[in-house]
Amino acid sequence: MKFKIIPIFAFFLFFTAGPLYADRDDIGDVLEQLAIFNFFNELEGYESVVDPLILLLDEDESEYNEIYMKKNRSYMISIVCDDDCDDVDVWLFDDDGDLVDSDTDGDDTAILKGRPDESGTYTVKIRVVDCDKEPCYVGAQAFILD
Repeated sequence: MKFKIIPIFAFFLFFTAGPLYADRDDIGDVLEQLAIFNFFNELEGYESVVDPLILLLDEDESEYNEIYMKKNRSYMISIVCDDDCDDVDVWLFDDDGDLVDSDTDGDDTAILKGRPDESGTYTVKIRVVDCDKEPCYVGAQAFILD
């Protein structure tokens, strides 16, 4: 009986592990891109203010997150997407819901840089515009200039 379990286990491992490894590749790709942004941002004097955020979003799906920003401090928000994502956009809104900044270029990264005029809670909207294989993994990280 033990010998029959091994082929069944091997069958399940073979046919179910592929998608798991594909997901790991997508997550790894996003984490690698964020690590590269982090490395170069640190060279410019930025430091991360939050841990990286990893999202799973379908095409045309959006995610909203809040971040507290202090006035007259330089911030950068970096958004990256996995290999199946061709376009990701980001918008930044103030407490009143007014648009402060956006990056809606047709590419798989989005970056916002700026200095808020007012301290407060800002809303970051992240949207996957084009995703070839849903869901797409999206990574986001915020930085502040020392």
